[in-house]
Amino acid sequence: MYFEIPDNEKLFIDKSRTDRIVITGLKCNLSIDQIVENRKVIVVKANEVFIDGDLIFPGGTVDISARTIHSNNGKIDVSGEKGDPDFENRASALPGPNPGDNGTNGKNGGDGKVGGTISITAESLKGKLSLYANGGNGGTAQNGGNGVKGKRGTDMKGCAKPTNGHQGGNAGNAGKPGNGGKGGNISFSFVNAPETGQLTLSAKGGKAGKAGTHGTRGEGGDPGKGGVVYGFDWMGCDSRTI
Repeated sequence: MYFEIPDNEKLFIDKSRTDRIVITGLKCNLSIDQIVENRKVIVVKANEVFIDGDLIFPGGTVDISARTIHSNNGKIDVSGEKGDPDFENRASALPGPNPGDNGTNGKNGGDGKVGGTISITAESLKGKLSLYANGGNGGTAQNGGNGVKGKRGTDMKGCAKPTNGHQGGNAGNAGKPGNGGKGGNISFSFVNAPETGQLTLSAKGGKAGKAGTHGTRGEGGDPGKGGVVYGFDWMGCDSRTI
């Protein structure tokens, strides 16, 4: 499709493609409102582009061609999203349903998403602009489930002694933290080089997710009870004088 740049400063916004938005005109105020769901690419071709505020576009691509970019401490951030699943501040894995069962192992955190791409070609930059294409942090691992307390021992029956409680369940292991996502790409070309401090750039890899903790081992079961004869603890089958 051919775009004619109008003289009334209105914009042509092409949404005909399913993967991108293409914006052309004399002046473009670039904002989050121009992002349409499911589109991952924004292409801007304008005489002047104004960036005021934060344009957060996780994992997306922003391609700007302009004569002048005006930025009032604006930010374009295409950093990758945090890994999913993410178990930070979420419940631990479950214990088993029965006495003496082992705790369930925790689930792994998801890997962080790859950072997106920023490409800028312009004659000059007016004001300060920050560009971020960092990788997403990995998801936090789920904590392991606790082992269940052991089964209670049997009570004394006839001459059979009471038994000790059964062993408690083993602790569940924590899941594996998610890996940090790979940093994206930032490229820029200005005819008039920006002054020191005008342009802030970051395209580092994401951090690994936080480790989970292992569950705790279940306690041993309570011992069974001895027999009772007239209020005295029965310690065996030998005769006793009451």
